Amino acid sequence: MVFFCKKIFKIYLIIGILCSALSWSQVFAQAYNFQAFSLIFDNKQEAWIGTQGGGITIFDGEEFNYLNISDSLISNRVMAMSQIGNEIFVCQKGGVSIYDQSKKWIRNVRSADSQIIFQSIITKDDLILLGSDKGLYQIVNNKIVPYDANLT
Repeated sequence: MVFFCKKIFKIYLIIGILCSALSWSQVFAQAYNFQAFSLIFDNKQEAWIGTQGGGITIFDGEEFNYLNISDSLISNRVMAMSQIGNEIFVCQKGGVSIYDQSKKWIRNVRSADSQIIFQSIITKDDLILLGSDKGLYQIVNNKIVPYDANLT
């Protein structure tokens, strides 16, 4: 438990120091020069920072790693992220990228309308719902469809 707490403290301390001295865009300028928009901590307590143009920066307490469209993201503009089980759901314009904890993409789920901006992830019972600028959606048979309470 002490190791866990020290690691969390170290991550928060580093992010806090960087943010107090620099703006988010300056913190990540070395990698992408884009602003951070979404932040989550996964079950390994790694910080996942979604940016508005540079993809995702992952900080494990010691080093930074980066994911972007060349690593299978649908877009480098990350709107929201959430961990559900061992998967990280990454909301973007046009769909959701789903990433497993072994660092391998398992799938990209695209919407039929590539202009929809998915902004949030909501879990309800066994459902994974996606909030967007055009309403509530869900993933059914590896497709994003408008949410229908009758399908559940």
